[in-house]
Amino acid sequence: MSWMGSHGVGLGAGSAPAGPRRKTARWAAGGAAAAATVVAGLMAAPSALAVATIPVPCSVAALNTAIAVAPSNAILVLTRGCVYRLTAALPTITRNLTIAGSNDTITAFTGNYTILTNNGANVALSQLRITNANNNLIGGVAGAIFNTGGGALSLTSVTLADNTGRSGGGVLNNTGSSLTVASSTFARNEATGILGGGAIANGLNASTTVSGTTFFNNAAATGSGGAIVSLGGSVTVQSPASSFTGNFAGIQGGAIASLGSLNVTKATFSDNTANANGGAVANAGAAATIAQSGFSGNRTNANGGGVATATTLNLTSDTFTTNLAAVNGGGIYVTGGTTTLDTTKVFLNRAGTSGGGIFRLGGTVSFLNNSQVILNSPNNCTGVICPV
Repeated sequence: MSWMGSHGVGLGAGSAPAGPRRKTARWAAGGAAAAATVVAGLMAAPSALAVATIPVPCSVAALNTAIAVAPSNAILVLTRGCVYRLTAALPTITRNLTIAGSNDTITAFTGNYTILTNNGANVALSQLRITNANNNLIGGVAGAIFNTGGGALSLTSVTLADNTGRSGGGVLNNTGSSLTVASSTFARNEATGILGGGAIANGLNASTTVSGTTFFNNAAATGSGGAIVSLGGSVTVQSPASSFTGNFAGIQGGAIASLGSLNVTKATFSDNTANANGGAVANAGAAATIAQSGFSGNRTNANGGGVATATTLNLTSDTFTTNLAAVNGGGIYVTGGTTTLDTTKVFLNRAGTSGGGIFRLGGTVSFLNNSQVILNSPNNCTGVICPV
């Protein structure tokens, strides 16, 4: 599968030009002046316990300086609408820091690197667009953002688009770290390594919480979790509603693949694709709960057009319709654990071989509170007696 799209970002005030329209010396002088402005602002900031609010001029040099020398808990306020064009990674953040944008863009203009690394600090990003990172070389890890060392990262109204990494095209939330995402967008990010996570890779003992966020056309080209892969930590998708549309996994879980705990509320999964099991979701970890969510138009070249589960799965007030499995389980494919459908509807799904609605190979399946499995093709259920 090929992934195509525009990777260009328009010019912004103070950003490095795409062509040699301005002299290098002029840019060096401008960058030095902007950095001096940041330093002056820092020197003027109160030294007491008050939080320092530091304006960052529209230049990469100023942004680098602000991140490198700002005091702990400072708020960096970016110039409205600026495009910060990078030729190298931003300084690693090791102190608590807020970067407050106002429709600004931070983009990798040239080179192969992760744009931003947080090592052990509490970091908040808002009103930003982070694009075009490419850390796909051997030994590379995260695409746009690497959250590690037990760091706590929050993204609010942040767009991560067209970023590529070995694991976590948008964000790699490493072992023991926490990630909170609200009202944000992940579009056309790609993980090229076997671990996957086109938009987000969540590590062992790490936690990711998502709300009100759109995941669109992300890909785990040769791995699992086209949008999110969890390698053993916890992933929570909570209200307000999030959407997963058009994501792709080369292995399992076109949208989400979980080896840890998974809790999803009020999400929509549509038109996601996996080469292996779980067109939308592959659950193979701790107990999972999916509630008040909808699965439609998802497909797999193997089993479980909507969901494939090997462990405990609780489905409450969910809808599965028009999902497709090339082999078995057009709606749901069960190989282990206990799967419970409570007030859940499974209809108009298709399988190439058997179990258009539900295919049970192992484990148990139970139905509560008027759940229905009807109008699926070539049959409603295999390995379990389904309600109608």
